Amino acid sequence: MINFKETLEKIENSKEFHEFNKEHKHMFLTAGFFVIDNEAANEIKQLDYATGEGESKELITFVLDKADNIQHKKEETIRKETFQKIEVPKIELEDAIKLIQKETEQFTKTYSKIIAILQSLEIDGKRHEIWNLTCLAGFSMFRLHVDAMTGKIYEEKNQNLLDMLKIEKGNKNKDKKEQESKDSANYVG
Repeated sequence: MINFKETLEKIENSKEFHEFNKEHKHMFLTAGFFVIDNEAANEIKQLDYATGEGESKELITFVLDKADNIQHKKEETIRKETFQKIEVPKIELEDAIKLIQKETEQFTKTYSKIIAILQSLEIDGKRHEIWNLTCLAGFSMFRLHVDAMTGKIYEEKNQNLLDMLKIEKGNKNKDKKEQESKDSANYVG
């Protein structure tokens, strides 16, 4: 199972991180991205860092592989963004996944893939570190937003992937523009 604190420690104690950090003194953690792929028996562990204060033009991703090797790359951002510094979560990813087990009756079948994003979101006018969890089993998708500090659940959705792919009859250009607008509004960096 993926452990956030262990991943953070391995990345931030690595030679690659220290060498990069020498040139970017104001670098800060802004997101975590994890994938547990049960079908392929694979995991992705990645932490994203912004390289400046306020509006940053650079986002650097550090990826920890199975052999604890670390690679980093500069990510191109879609638009100017103000990246938010995130704190180390009190609720580990494993504990957030246990909340899924409690919240969904569909956990009787094993999810083939769990995608977890640790990010800062504004909820009710306040910033919160959130585990944004998406679990896939066949065409079933379960989404859950869990406060990474308290374990409070903010959002819960059970969807069918096929329902998301349905195209309604009507003005195709209008539908396309509406979807593009929704996609840009739902961007998670």
